[in-house]
Amino acid sequence: MDNGARQYDVKGNINYIVNHTNMLDVLVALAEEAAELSQAALKLARAEKLVKHPTPVSGMEALDNLTEEYTDVVLCAKTLNLHVNGSLLCKKAERWAQRLEEVENNG
Repeated sequence: MDNGARQYDVKGNINYIVNHTNMLDVLVALAEEAAELSQAALKLARAEKLVKHPTPVSGMEALDNLTEEYTDVVLCAKTLNLHVNGSLLCKKAERWAQRLEEVENNG
């Protein structure tokens, strides 16, 4: 397959990655990308001036970087065949909303 065709074959590329790496390689990549995602989120907070720690990076640049790092994490998750647990997602969203409601009612 030439590179032009390969760039649009996400499933094929993921299969290639799975067949040419091992679980440890992908877990290490996931940990690294997750750390970079964390840094990108912090940088966006700084770029949007939500904290008193300025950065020369623009909000758009920081958002683009956050999106790229999130995509890297999703790629690693797909390579590990991880999926969002819908039930767990609902519970976590409910808990977050409850905590916000408690702060609003008690604050």
